[in-house]
Amino acid sequence: MNKLLSIILAGATFLLPAFASAQVPSYDVEFMGSGYGTMNNTGVVIGNDSAVYPGTPWVNDGSGLQYLPLPEYAFAGSVADINDAGVIVGAIDTDDDFINDVPVIWTPDGQGGYVIEELPLAGSALRGHAVAINNNGVILASGLAIGSLPTYTAYVIDGEIITHVGLSNPIDINDNGIILTNNELYDYYSATSLEFDSLPVDMPQGYLYPASINNFDEVIVNILTTIIGHTRYHAIGIYTVGIGWDLFMDVQTIYSAGSINDNGDVSLHHVNSGCGLVYLVGVGFYCPGSLLDEGSLDWAVSGASVIANDGTILARGGNSTTSQYGLVRLSAVGDLQVPTPPANLAAVPHVATWQQPWNAIGLSWENTSGRTLDYTVERRVSGTAEWIVIESGWRVTTMWDMDVGLGVTYDYRVRARGLAGLSEPSSIATATAPDTPVDHEAPVLVIVTPEDGSSVSGNVEVRVDASDNIGVSYLDVQITSGYNTETLCSIANADTLTCSWNTQNLSPGQYTIQARASDAMNNGALESVTVTVGNPNPELISSDIQLSARFKKGVVSVNGKVVVTDETGAPVKSAMVQGRWTLPDGSTEVRYTYSSKRGEAKLSTSGDRGTYTLEVVNITKVGYTFNAVNSVLSASITK
Repeated sequence: MNKLLSIILAGATFLLPAFASAQVPSYDVEFMGSGYGTMNNTGVVIGNDSAVYPGTPWVNDGSGLQYLPLPEYAFAGSVADINDAGVIVGAIDTDDDFINDVPVIWTPDGQGGYVIEELPLAGSALRGHAVAINNNGVILASGLAIGSLPTYTAYVIDGEIITHVGLSNPIDINDNGIILTNNELYDYYSATSLEFDSLPVDMPQGYLYPASINNFDEVIVNILTTIIGHTRYHAIGIYTVGIGWDLFMDVQTIYSAGSINDNGDVSLHHVNSGCGLVYLVGVGFYCPGSLLDEGSLDWAVSGASVIANDGTILARGGNSTTSQYGLVRLSAVGDLQVPTPPANLAAVPHVATWQQPWNAIGLSWENTSGRTLDYTVERRVSGTAEWIVIESGWRVTTMWDMDVGLGVTYDYRVRARGLAGLSEPSSIATATAPDTPVDHEAPVLVIVTPEDGSSVSGNVEVRVDASDNIGVSYLDVQITSGYNTETLCSIANADTLTCSWNTQNLSPGQYTIQARASDAMNNGALESVTVTVGNPNPELISSDIQLSARFKKGVVSVNGKVVVTDETGAPVKSAMVQGRWTLPDGSTEVRYTYSSKRGEAKLSTSGDRGTYTLEVVNITKVGYTFNAVNSVLSASITK
């Protein structure tokens, strides 16, 4: 193998040849047929159309699909392999339970058709199917013998010679007679089991699951290192019989080995539903769908299954326009072309705003090619010759160029990048950057009244002055007490704001007055002062108790009114009054209520005739202290 280099691709580490061709091949797409299948090195495709019940094999050399003949007694058939001479092997089912499979061979009849023959079974085998045929006409088959445990085992049909080799799960036989199974190698001509060499210590260690062998005895192998939950971690290696191991891909969870041709080209399956890859020696790793020529871009092509020695690729694909889905043949039609240049490039100056606070030139263009991966944007000062790349790997068709000088005129052009390289440049667009610097200067803000640390009461005038180099666009005042913040007033496009703050019904204590100012660029300023509202230790006083009563229908109804004031005699609202009624029979009732904005708290009771007494037990409000000594605490009425 070639000297290898390590690269990272889509989360997997690959080891690549140290050289790479500048020319990437381009492919056209040809629909070959539905179902699944394989292809030989001359581009002839065989497949199994499961949509044609109960299963009909077909062949297509590019001149059109033809179904392969089946005997009248066969219910279904399937193909497995085709050699470069066009000889096809597979099996037929002779009953509708599909339990009597018979190995068969289809041979070209020289007139564009095929002749089918049954192949012999080996030993005591009762059923079987042909697995592979090499270019020497040697057929690898698998037969089922009934014993203590029914098991399919491999045998070889070499002309008239049938040799039972006793291997399980045969996969392929190459032109050198090396048989590949899912866990071992066997040399048919020397009747020798070939053990895989131990993995080198510098390679990931794990269980070996061979996938494919070429005619240079190179085997591509999945190396399962561990399973965590439902996730399989594996590396991929290439084992050359008689030589040893090379690491092809380090441990990952994305790709598994598919096939390897005589050139060393490899197909990789994506373990989920993503695009599988082809590795083309001297070129690199590609998703087949990214290598299509302009005339085939209406096809969605996923992973490849086979790469012929001439580079022809068999893959799966679909075309929503033609409603064709299945196997497609990708044939090289030359070198992959670079994308066509982007169109309609426009360059527009952008003056800074508060939402987008930068001077810039906005660029936009249109993609013109399905080959485009990303863009390279170039700029020069208008009137100069040197173009400078200001952005590469750009994935969308709009961009801000914010690294511009004041009043400088620039020329722009854009190139599209594809797998084959950069396109020719687009047409040139020219624009002049704004000549006004972006304003970053914040307004100057002053709270004129009230002063910081002052005590206030009643209606308080709050005045704020602001100035700015461009102009003040917004002013507001907020009042904060504890965790509560409310906007007191605001104004737009003015440099002075005056508003009235009514503190009469506020709880005494400290309040923060916060002023904010901003300009058109949303540069902001913030100032605040702290003031004390009212007496820092105000009192609650029951200044009067008023009682009234009436007798009606044998029941006395008594209404009481407690007048709550502060130490200045001003009414206090929202104070909670706890009162206790003593009824004529000596029993008591406790009542709670809140004072109104006039400081009146109403308490009532009812009962028999006699004397009723109302006592004020307590009066509470946050920030206040109840002064019982100077309060009227009880009153009585007799009815």
